[in-house]
Amino acid sequence: KGAGRKRARYNSSMMDATFLKKGDDFDNLPKIFGKKVVYIETIANINSKTITGRLLYHIADLFLVQWESMLKLYPKAIYKGWIY
Repeated sequence: KGAGRKRARYNSSMMDATFLKKGDDFDNLPKIFGKKVVYIETIANINSKTITGRLLYHIADLFLVQWESMLKLYPKAIYKGWIY
């Protein structure tokens, strides 16, 4: 009944990047699926970039950080405070 789980996942307005296989290229995500990329950097990091943040920063349409200090590392990011 309705859309299959796999079909819904790839056609939803929000895409979960955890489906990528080892070695898949993050740069292809927006091109393949025709979606906007919104990334929220983890609240656990205050002074350092995450690997995922480094990979997605240059392709994200909207990059949000939860600590104002992270704006030094990601100057084009938007500070929104804690996002739950």
